[in-house]
Amino acid sequence: MEVEQVHGSEACKRVDGGITRVFQLLGKRWTGPIVAVLVEQPAYFADLRRAVPGISERMLSDRLTELGAAGLLVREVDEGRRCASPTG
Repeated sequence: MEVEQVHGSEACKRVDGGITRVFQLLGKRWTGPIVAVLVEQPAYFADLRRAVPGISERMLSDRLTELGAAGLLVREVDEGRRCASPTG
């Protein structure tokens, strides 16, 4: 028994712009593994590089920038506290 579904041609042609943007970003190479690591726990750049074998520093930096611009991650900058040395 065959079931026929009727859809308006406009409904079939229309694509949600939000869905398109999500797949354009998440469909890029390396994005999935990066997001998978960050969903588990926050990570430093070097930790991400080790957790995603084969990714170059440049590609990791590019993907992190894209994810940040899309609002999917937040970068927390460590200020690198300073204190006086024993001789100071």
